[in-house]
Amino acid sequence: MPTAVDPSVNNVAFNSITVRRGAVFTTTLTGANLNAEIYFDVRFRAPGATSDEVALNWQQGTIRNRTIDSTTLLGLWRVTGVRAHRDPNDHSAAFIPVSASLTVVP
Repeated sequence: MPTAVDPSVNNVAFNSITVRRGAVFTTTLTGANLNAEIYFDVRFRAPGATSDEVALNWQQGTIRNRTIDSTTLLGLWRVTGVRAHRDPNDHSAAFIPVSASLTVVP
C-alpha cells in the first residue's frame, strides 16, 4: 500500500481526444507526489484488442508531447491504468485504475 511519499496518479489527460497520424498531442498526468523525475508505466487497450498491454517507462515527468507514428493502428486507444515510480527499473507497484481515451484517425 502506498505511503504518503509514494507517487500516485489519479488522472490522465490528452490535450485532444482525436489525433491524426503524424500529429503531436500532449499527455498530462496528475496525482500526488509527482515531479519531472517520476516514471510512468501505462496499461492500455489497443483498438480491437480483447486484453490490455503495458508500456514500461512510457513517460518521465507529468507532461509530455508525443507524435502519432504513421503506422499507428487507427481507432480508439484506451488507457486503463498507470503506475508511477522513481526507479526506471522497478515495475513492481500496482497499477492505479484510470480511464482516458484517444482516437487515432488517418
